[in-house]
Amino acid sequence: MTLDELLSQPLARVRDDGFSARVALAALRRRQRRQTLLLCAGLAALLPPLAMLPLAESGDVLAASLAGAPLQPYLSLLAAGLILLWALRPRPFRL
Repeated sequence: MTLDELLSQPLARVRDDGFSARVALAALRRRQRRQTLLLCAGLAALLPPLAMLPLAESGDVLAASLAGAPLQPYLSLLAAGLILLWALRPRPFRL
């Protein structure tokens, strides 16, 4: 019997007793935990700037306060946090 004939034969079934399912479930849980962590980090990055925005009755006051917002340091930190979260986002696995 040649090597080609040996390699062309089907392999015998192997019992894994649910090992494959447990590994897949563990990977899914890790992915969900990471996505939850990134979502919570994004929300935590959004809350401080929202708390600093003045809640005004008039839209003119709010527009005037937002006009100088790009100069505020907390918005720079927010932008840096969002860029970091975007860079660390989960990506699908590809071969």
